[in-house]
Amino acid sequence: MTLSFRICRSATLLPAMLLTVAVCAALCADDARAPLSDKRLQEALAATISWSARKVPLRDQLTDMQTQSGIAIIRDRRLDPRFTVTVDTGFVTRLTVLQQIASAIPDCQAVPTDNYVILGPTSSVNLLPILLDLCESQQSAWKQLPPATGRKSTQPTTTHWEQLAEPRTILTNAAKECGVIIQNPEAIPHDVWNAAQLPRMTFLELSALILIQFDLYAAADSKSATITVTPISKAKPLEYRHVLTGRQKPVLMAEWQKRSPDVAVRWTTSSATFTADLRTHAEFRQLLNKTAVENPDDKKPATDSLRTRLFQLKAERATLGSVIESFRANKIIIEIPGENSPNVQKHLKTLIPLDQAAEKLPGSKFFPQLFGSHFQSVKVLDGRIILTP
Repeated sequence: MTLSFRICRSATLLPAMLLTVAVCAALCADDARAPLSDKRLQEALAATISWSARKVPLRDQLTDMQTQSGIAIIRDRRLDPRFTVTVDTGFVTRLTVLQQIASAIPDCQAVPTDNYVILGPTSSVNLLPILLDLCESQQSAWKQLPPATGRKSTQPTTTHWEQLAEPRTILTNAAKECGVIIQNPEAIPHDVWNAAQLPRMTFLELSALILIQFDLYAAADSKSATITVTPISKAKPLEYRHVLTGRQKPVLMAEWQKRSPDVAVRWTTSSATFTADLRTHAEFRQLLNKTAVENPDDKKPATDSLRTRLFQLKAERATLGSVIESFRANKIIIEIPGENSPNVQKHLKTLIPLDQAAEKLPGSKFFPQLFGSHFQSVKVLDGRIILTP
């Protein structure tokens, strides 16, 4: 069956350009305003500004950026807040400013997520998005637990901590609030952190943010709301699908073959899937980001959001899998945690009527209407859609 798609770009206004000079300010991530998340965060990161600073401490530059933008910016505990950075960007996006600040620091990178931007050691911050995707899969398992436990353990909660808070205390308090058991809290090293106010997130998302700064992660039990704090180096090999864009594939294939010839990769036009340890996945993601920078024409404008683009699908009925693959063929990124499991593969063979997709709607309404009755959650982000079984 052939599916007919109509995808439009809605008109958007270019963000106003701002001129900003970094100045000394208070502690990073200590802003009274509610931090931005999801679409508002992406819009703030896409806004064009000019940033000029000469030998200004990292802490002060990040604080100033956060104060004037409302973006939650996390400085990894391993970065020296007193490290002085000189940067003069010209008019670029806020995300580019943060990336240029990070590039002025040895072995440092800025990586955006749905809730914040983190600056930290390259290998760690490249791993964080993969761990956050893993959280989505783990939460799917927890949602299958008895209703009271499943709802409480996966419910997003307000995330903040006071000045001089200890990471172990932050995580154990959050676990208590969400009804999650940490089997070995003593494995979280001692440290003292600045105050922070972050957007709402689930316990597993918070644990990923905190533990990655110690090269740890939360190994979740699928049969109970329980985690075990585990070194990244001891994580089991994970199958993961990396999303590619445009001309990245031939460059990535050639370079990755040189670096890791023994890793068996399933390449498609829009993805690369392989099983490896977490560090290997982080290395691949680092190379992926590098090729995206070298091929900027392959990157969609930040204002070209799947939430606002208009979609229409004309067909009578088809399987879930064929509909999803048709969107992917049109370069719409759709992620399904645990997609390769037998249960999910069986579910994707379900026949669905498509008459409800004939109306032209923005993605924020179109995809929940199309997939909402077939998946536990449908999350439409600016650049991808996450369908949780």
